Amino acid sequence: MADGALWGIGINLCEKNLSVSLCQNGNFKLLRRIPSILICPGGTIVDPMKLIGRNYDSIKKYAEEAGIELFRQREGHRVEIGFKNEDNKEVFFLPEGLLGMLLRELKAAAVESLPSQVQEAVFCIPAHFNSFRRQAVVDAAGIAGMRITAFLSDHSAIALTSYIRYKETLPRGGINVLAMHNCKYLTLSVITLVRSRKKNEFVVQSLCALDEGSLLNLKNSREGYAPVINRVLDDSAKYISEIYTTLFLGARRVGDSVSENHPDTLLLGNDTLDFGAAWRAASLRRGSGMETLNIFDVLPSGIGVTEKGGTRIEVFSGNQRIPCKQTLEFIPELNHGLLMVNEEAFKIPSDVVTSRVHVCFEVDKNGILFLNLMGPRGEASMLSGKLCRRQIEELSKAHLEMAATYFDTQVPKQLKLDPPWVNSHVGNDEPSEEHKVNTEGAEC
Repeated sequence: MADGALWGIGINLCEKNLSVSLCQNGNFKLLRRIPSILICPGGTIVDPMKLIGRNYDSIKKYAEEAGIELFRQREGHRVEIGFKNEDNKEVFFLPEGLLGMLLRELKAAAVESLPSQVQEAVFCIPAHFNSFRRQAVVDAAGIAGMRITAFLSDHSAIALTSYIRYKETLPRGGINVLAMHNCKYLTLSVITLVRSRKKNEFVVQSLCALDEGSLLNLKNSREGYAPVINRVLDDSAKYISEIYTTLFLGARRVGDSVSENHPDTLLLGNDTLDFGAAWRAASLRRGSGMETLNIFDVLPSGIGVTEKGGTRIEVFSGNQRIPCKQTLEFIPELNHGLLMVNEEAFKIPSDVVTSRVHVCFEVDKNGILFLNLMGPRGEASMLSGKLCRRQIEELSKAHLEMAATYFDTQVPKQLKLDPPWVNSHVGNDEPSEEHKVNTEGAEC
């Protein structure tokens, strides 16, 4: 990609209609495509981002509301979406596969405007995406033959775009900006912009977030979005001082209502997220004329360990700056080591009898969680919930063999793993290298 070093490719996954954008030397271009629902309304799955990285139970209600007639459970709690082909036969796909096909189309659109192939891009994703949903995006990108150079949350994209476009009017020193995005959900964040001679930094801190289900209730209520946003803004002023301005990205009618009550509100254009992703991609490729900026994102939600009895130990708080790393010590025989990460759970086998198990939690710069279980012998690795079954069997067996030397216990010839203790993301092998996010340069 000889000429590609000057280009940055951004893919926006935060809207119902996915989009791709380009940036070269600070010049931005959004590649507009005709929505597939206008071309083939009967064969279009609306908003596939609500399907990826989630289990069957969590999306069953949404699938029914969205009119998805064919869907089924697969491998524990995973789900497949189906449709009838020209021969009237039912064909099923994993959500990651559907997203991968869409990304392949966006990739082809970008290639038409570039002198060479597209192999990497910055992906703009909703800030509330946990590590499982982020990993699902990585898998989908791998299907499309693309590598994700970085994830950019919508919070950070709003901050980045606002800084680039309005930096001349921003005062020097640190300021707080309240950013809102309600295209699919309501999320607010406090963004601290720091301008100095040596460096420019963004620190993004989540303030409030409502998921799709909450917004659906708001949409169907008499109150609607606008009064809720105004109320949150009024409340935020009580405990957040020196808000420089409020940035709003969402429906125009909602933005107009917000700006009536808060005159300092700046209504952002529809290309805000696309611009931020493309600009970030170009800057990471060291394109000429690109300003060096440091963006510090945070975890979308807390990560903790729930012991036997329901006691929860916080590993990382929801606003922990990433990347980050921490190791905890367990006695599985006593607390049965149930690892709760957001809504997903990983259970260390209760029949493992050992004195100590160390679990290393490591979140990379893209917000993807890596877990390593280290015992007396061996090690088992998890990547965002993807367990290597062979490794966990070997580790468990090593623990049992060690226990047999101290206790008169028998080591079973073959361990039987109960599927619920792992979760829907279990795989027979570790994820392939091309499906992993590049973590070079990530420091903990």
